[in-house]
Amino acid sequence: QQHRYLLASTFLVMMALGAASSGGVALPALELSIAATVLLLGGLAAYAPRLQRGMQRQMAVLTVGACAFVHGLAHGNELTGMASGAGFILASAGLMLLGAIPGERLRRPLAAAIGAAGIWLVALAG
Repeated sequence: QQHRYLLASTFLVMMALGAASSGGVALPALELSIAATVLLLGGLAAYAPRLQRGMQRQMAVLTVGACAFVHGLAHGNELTGMASGAGFILASAGLMLLGAIPGERLRRPLAAAIGAAGIWLVALAG
């Protein structure tokens, strides 16, 4: 809870930076990297209350920022033009807001579902 706004803004900024620095360069294993970050962030979110008590703020920001940068690289390779970039940042912000609505009772099952999707994506990408 204590890192929620910091991590959300870190994710959006680092994703935008990743997209801006992609330059259309195809990176090896990018799909697998994205799948792994979905798995990692889903797992962390599922156990966020327990992990947040033990995880340093800097480590949380570094982890989320690195995952977001990888996502930004993928978006940057797929999209062209500033309107598209603004669109995926706004869509991501909207998804984050929707994720904040369910409350604590649904947060863990929804985050676990995201982690499970990460496992499925890793299997598809590998």
